Amino acid sequence: MRKAIKFKMIALLFLIAARSFSQTLTFPVVDAGQVKCYNSNGEIAFPATGQAFFGQDAQYTFHPATYVLSADTKTVFDNNTGLTWMSSPNTSNSKPVKTDRMTFSAAQIWVTTVNGLNYGGYNDWRIPTIKEIYSLYSSRGTDPSSYIGTDLSVLTPFIDTNYFKYKWGNTALGERLIDQQYASKTTFILNPSGSGYQKLFAVNFADGRIKGYDMTDALSGLPKTFYFQLVRGPLTYGINNFVDNGDQTISDTNTGLMWSKNDNWAALNWSDALTWVQTQNTTNYLGYNDWRMPDVKELQSIVNYSNSPDYNSLAAIDVNYFVCSPIVNENGQADFPYYWSSSTHAPYNTTGNATEADYVAFGRAMGWPASTGAWIDVHGAGAQRSDPKTISNFNPGAIVHTVVVGGTTYTGHSWGPQGDAIRAANFVRLVRNVSNTTGLNEESDPARFNIYPNPFINKIRILGNASHGDYILTNITGQVIWEGINIEQVDFSTIESGIYFLKVHKQNSELTIKILKQ
Repeated sequence: MRKAIKFKMIALLFLIAARSFSQTLTFPVVDAGQVKCYNSNGEIAFPATGQAFFGQDAQYTFHPATYVLSADTKTVFDNNTGLTWMSSPNTSNSKPVKTDRMTFSAAQIWVTTVNGLNYGGYNDWRIPTIKEIYSLYSSRGTDPSSYIGTDLSVLTPFIDTNYFKYKWGNTALGERLIDQQYASKTTFILNPSGSGYQKLFAVNFADGRIKGYDMTDALSGLPKTFYFQLVRGPLTYGINNFVDNGDQTISDTNTGLMWSKNDNWAALNWSDALTWVQTQNTTNYLGYNDWRMPDVKELQSIVNYSNSPDYNSLAAIDVNYFVCSPIVNENGQADFPYYWSSSTHAPYNTTGNATEADYVAFGRAMGWPASTGAWIDVHGAGAQRSDPKTISNFNPGAIVHTVVVGGTTYTGHSWGPQGDAIRAANFVRLVRNVSNTTGLNEESDPARFNIYPNPFINKIRILGNASHGDYILTNITGQVIWEGINIEQVDFSTIESGIYFLKVHKQNSELTIKILKQ
């Protein structure tokens, strides 16, 4: 216990020290937080540069999640975003229960009530936007959709339960484990949607997805209910400020991220998508060699929820800056792609099996729900779902649908309660950090030097031009802990938890990075 407390204190001090630049960003994308690497089927050792599956979520750490819980445990302050959250979607300061769910109109009235209570010492609470509530998402969660056990302690939700009070859906009350939709105030731009009802975007912290949910239940005709985790603080979080650099790259000065203006123009499986990114780096694509496939939160940060193919024939992105490849979807419609993230969508199991990765739909989030018996944008453009990493990983229970449009037959596959369209081949958009926006990875040339994972447990791996050099690892007092050449072969499991500095000497330059031993 004392060791755990000591580590948390060291980590807090370190993260506060590392925030200096993050504080200048109005929209720092909080790290997705995945700590394991995967191939197309399951968990693997961290791949090195040039190897298959290199460049995934767990191999980069930028703006890692760090929170402060208030003394009365009613509120949580996010050190990255500057937002303050209620620690639970209720004023009883307890784990949520079914009766805490409410309709959107009821939630709007409830906000006034909460502010009247001066809850947690504040009277400016509000319903979050979808980008605000998604900042709390953690890719360390495991999807329990196929879990049939009764011991819920083995499950991990997609939110940090060290700070936020969370409870799985109560099956005894007719809920599913995954009935944990946390609503935003962001509604789907098309109203009514293809289902005939208005949709509200919400994050499901149980199964790890963003979906546009009908605000009316199709069977009962009654308004649907959600959890509402209220927020207060800066109104600028989630707002982009894009700059066209004139070289086919787009910078977002509010997130500190640089993006490729164009995508890769082709649908690839997840493995090939990661390989394609490495290939672009070897060719110094657009003048840079440190591109990566974005983690799922980085990817969602550029969604423009004001666009939708069914609303204005546009992709859910700022089309003044970005180009999305045109596709024809399962319904024979002109559409825009799903885009892979580097984040694996891990299910609960005891084998490490993980055959899906997260994507964001910048076109229609297609589905074939039983209520319509046809393809529709079932979850709204801008939804985040998951797809098999390869065609061979298709669920054997997937349903095949054929549609004839203008004499042409289109075939698609669907799976799940809303009949989500599954493709297993999606597009890629590149991202990299603008200089000096590396979160924890602070050093003199962040575009050329990164270590992973950070925090680390036993191994330090190097990415970038500093991967071949002389290394010196020191503690915060300047004491040399280790020095040598082959740092990736060293086992650091025996050194104490805390802050360290890694110096890299290469030719006539020296780089330094702060790292955290877990």
